[in-house]
Formats: sequence, structure tokens, C-alpha cells
Amino acid sequence: MSRFLLLPVVSFSVLVGALACGGGGDGEDGSSACSVLKIAGGESCEVGPSAVAVVASDIGYCSGVFVTTRHVLTAAHCIPRGVREIGVASAGFRATTRSARVHPLYDGSISSPFDVAVVSVNEDAPVQPVPLMVSRAVTPGDRVAVYGFGLDEDGNDVVDRVESGQSALKATFLRVSSVDPGTIGSVSEGGDTCQGDSGGSLLLAGSDGQPGVVAIVRAGPELCVPESPFPSENSNVQSQQVVDFIRASAPGTRFN
Repeated sequence: MSRFLLLPVVSFSVLVGALACGGGGDGEDGSSACSVLKIAGGESCEVGPSAVAVVASDIGYCSGVFVTTRHVLTAAHCIPRGVREIGVASAGFRATTRSARVHPLYDGSISSPFDVAVVSVNEDAPVQPVPLMVSRAVTPGDRVAVYGFGLDEDGNDVVDRVESGQSALKATFLRVSSVDPGTIGSVSEGGDTCQGDSGGSLLLAGSDGQPGVVAIVRAGPELCVPESPFPSENSNVQSQQVVDFIRASAPGTRFN
């Protein structure tokens, strides 16, 4: 049983404050998701990747990732029609914008493989953008790292975590359970995507060991608990129609 993973609105200024204070894990363990670039049941990241961003509007907030210093890749359902202003924030950066492009084939449904959007900002963010992975096709059994600012298994949101001295960002590993041209299914390896993690990226290591985006978090289990029996659904950004959309919407995106 799945649902969209957008989290109800939290003050953008509060979210920015949480990002500024967030800490967690040392990222030195090679088996740690934090070491390659957090999610319910995952681990906190003290040295979180600067490219991971909060995408907030008057309908709620999601996660996203900078693919250039001016473009954030996220889920289309995070940017519905009628949204007047979008806030984007990562560690050391904040901006507001009205500029966003939703994939033209997105139909608004939870099953749409085109649940992908690009938000543009008017100044360069001090981040190291993450490339898209196209040189290696994702396959069932692959282990992917996922990052987001959603609820954890205790029901705590990003602000709750920071106020209790934890990290704002969450990271964990998921296992790829299925792949088709539009959707990559993933299952828990001790944590899972939850509300607020929509738009977060599934990252796969390439042949050079560097991570690249292979999918965008779209929908997840009704119950946000570790070892959920329900798979998460993620929009496959390796499909040609999505690659072409990102090329046109985020000039300068690197492809690994």
C-alpha cells in the first residue's frame, strides 16, 4: 500500500534554521550511506552532502537534489498547479523562486513514471551537484543510497530531530526490487522512504565508484517503519524521456 510522500507545510524559515543546525554520523565507515552522499530507520549524517535540498511550498515540503548549481531535481507532485512560491534550501543556501518545470507527461497520479520536476533558482548555490547515472543501468538487487528530510520511524520530522540534537538529514540503503522503463521499485534494508522524502534521489555507484541519480522518490509504504513489507515506487530517471526532459530543463547537468 503506497502513498505520495510530501509532508504537510512547515515554515520555510524553520526548515532553513534546521538545515543550518543539522549534524549526525561521521561518514567515515565505507558501509555507511552517509559516506557516499537519511530516510526512516536510517542513520543521521553529520557531514551531509550539500547538494541535498529541501523544496518547500504552501502545500508542504519535499526533498530534492541539485543537479547543477542552479537546478534542483525533485518530484512533480511537490510542484502542483497554483503554487505561487517555492523555497529551496540546503546547507548554507536558501532561495525562493517561481520557476519550476514539471514533466509534460506527468498526469498527477501516484503511479505516473513522469513524476519528475526541475526547480530553478536565480543564483549559484555553493554545492557540488550530483550527476545523473546513465553509463550503468540499474538492475534488481542493486543497493542504492537515498537521502531526504522526511519523517523517521519515530514520527519525528526535520524540526523535531534538530530540536532533539539529531541530524536534519536522513540517509539509508535500499535494495532495488524491480525495474521497468518508468518505475524502479525498492525495498527496505532497515529503513524506508517516508513523508517528506518525496523528490529525494536514489543514488547508484558507477564504475568509477562515484554516485549518480537513477531515480526520484515518488511513493512509499503507508506505514513508515523499518523493514516495511511494502515496496517504494520511484520514477526512473534513466528512461530516455526523463533524460531528455532534464537536459532541456537543467542545462549543464552532468551525466555519469
